[in-house]
Amino acid sequence: MNISLRPCLRTGCLISLALVLTACSARKTDTTDEEAPTGENSGPFGSDDPNATSVLLASNYSTVVGHALSFFANERFPGPTLIRIGPPAFTEPQSTTVDPTTGVETGFFTCINGGEASRVDNGRDPTVYQFTNCQYEDTILDGQYGLIFGKYNLTQEFNNFVADINGGTAIHEVTGAMVFKTSSPPCSSFVRTRSVEQYKITLADRTFEIKDWDTSYEKASPVADFCDEDTLEIAGRFSLRSDITKNNWLVITATETITGTSDNPTDGVITINAADRSKITLDFANGDDTSVSVTIENRDGESTFDEPLSSWINSLLP
Repeated sequence: MNISLRPCLRTGCLISLALVLTACSARKTDTTDEEAPTGENSGPFGSDDPNATSVLLASNYSTVVGHALSFFANERFPGPTLIRIGPPAFTEPQSTTVDPTTGVETGFFTCINGGEASRVDNGRDPTVYQFTNCQYEDTILDGQYGLIFGKYNLTQEFNNFVADINGGTAIHEVTGAMVFKTSSPPCSSFVRTRSVEQYKITLADRTFEIKDWDTSYEKASPVADFCDEDTLEIAGRFSLRSDITKNNWLVITATETITGTSDNPTDGVITINAADRSKITLDFANGDDTSVSVTIENRDGESTFDEPLSSWINSLLP
């Protein structure tokens, strides 16, 4: 991923820091690209091995679907959240040193453990903070971290960033950007977009890993006597593996943008593909607003049935 720094003015925040990512943008259009990832999946679909087992099965589809859908909008981060580590609460102004050639500032922040924190400022945004083995409270920070507060939006941007929380209770590794926007009152609407090249969190008992995380989620809810807008739009794609997928890479794609009202998707298609060509298709346009059509394809054949929307609606909608 190419990263460029663009100057702009930023005032009024305790911390204003940013990395501008030029290679990713949230997708708003439908896609039919459903190529499954390569990986260490058990027995390929169609294999001559009679003992081969497909990755996606009738016995595990419900758990897998709920897990996969949550990353479109609901789970900002699984496990302890990165929000808790930033921005670092800089102490009273200290004796700082600025390199006049590079604009790199040091001495503005003291890492508890004697690590290093530097800032590229030049009096302009974006300000880039570089941490090297820097302890802040119970977290060791490495890499570059950006956080921009707007009036109605929050942008988090990371570059080869690692946060080791409490000696390995949770280790976050991320490169990419997350944007959270809300509309001005009194109407209630918000947008979440992610353009993340790679994200991994290692917990004591499990690991989540996502790559090519490129999704957008928009929701507008009606407010009595003020607004009557009620819309939902979910689009994008990402690859996911975890203990729930048994460490198999899955590609989850909104092959047709999900639309409907704020609490009820009624149109659109989501596919979940494994490298062994087993596949789950969720079709929300099945003519029943209370259910979704599910198709499971694997080496055992194909089955289609309707599933109550209530099974997964809490995963899909935050």
